[in-house]
Amino acid sequence: MAYSTGTAASPTALLQALATFLVAQGWTSAAAAVDGSGYRAHLHKGGVYANFRAAENEQIWDSNNTGSGYGIGLYLGTGYSGAADWQDQAGGPSVSSENFGVGMILPAGPFVAHHFHADGADNIFVAVEHTGGVFGYLGFGLALSKETHAQDLPYFFGSMAGFYTTSLQGVSTINHGTLAVSGTEPFAVHQTSDTFLNATGFVKVPSSIQPSANNWVSNGVGASPSGATGVRLGVPFHSVLNFNSSGAVLNEHPRWDYLKIIDRRVATAYARAFLAPPMLFAPDSITSRWIYLGSAPSVFGCGAVGNGWAAGDTLTVGGLDYLVYPNIACRHVP
Repeated sequence: MAYSTGTAASPTALLQALATFLVAQGWTSAAAAVDGSGYRAHLHKGGVYANFRAAENEQIWDSNNTGSGYGIGLYLGTGYSGAADWQDQAGGPSVSSENFGVGMILPAGPFVAHHFHADGADNIFVAVEHTGGVFGYLGFGLALSKETHAQDLPYFFGSMAGFYTTSLQGVSTINHGTLAVSGTEPFAVHQTSDTFLNATGFVKVPSSIQPSANNWVSNGVGASPSGATGVRLGVPFHSVLNFNSSGAVLNEHPRWDYLKIIDRRVATAYARAFLAPPMLFAPDSITSRWIYLGSAPSVFGCGAVGNGWAAGDTLTVGGLDYLVYPNIACRHVP
């Protein structure tokens, strides 16, 4: 396992530091260059390409909320071409010929600190304390845990939907992952209405589950630019405005009994915190029943911060150490 921490003066400096960290973990840089007023970086390993864009008071997605701002955008793909825009690389989650992804909204900088984690099995987690006590997140990897599928299922997630990576202008319903409130658990959705969920996580699945969108499924629901890929990713974490018994929100959660466990993430009677794995599901195309895909290794939903632990503290469970951040814990070997 590898861990690096430091400070960055801007989104561009942050992305440059992350690219350096990834190269040290065996990723190969395909390109890294100034783009617009920001910066782009494309790295690959095992046939998976991680595409990044640092925004410096600009918009970076083809579908971008009104207003310019700062942040980091991310999506995975299968190739790189210098002739293509950062968002138009091959093999990404394509809907109507447009790739979608996730991000982390940021101020202009400098930032308090960044924390880069690599678990040695090509699962990467990034936590950035951009303002005192407020964190944004990105995570990605070559494969979910192999519990039901023999093949690798690449994944990525962020604390902000791609559409809102640089601006929340005119939006009042997203109450996490903002400039004032830390991101929440891995793959938790952003809700802007009862039936509109903005994608914050994607998994590449077998074509038998998802024959389109380059085989990517997401936790988005609704028309473009929600990031919905047509086949929904079932997620365990909820950060939505409300639940209803028949709408799209309910259908995003395969097992409500698991939600009850997650709602008890900390024990108030004694100092304990529960590590909730981000267990991910997709509907079978024939039976429409949920299929368990696996979980994102090394990261967990966790309510330790604010309940006996501070951000950056070490939580030890079963002899293993985890660094805790608001709503998230990450496996850590000092």
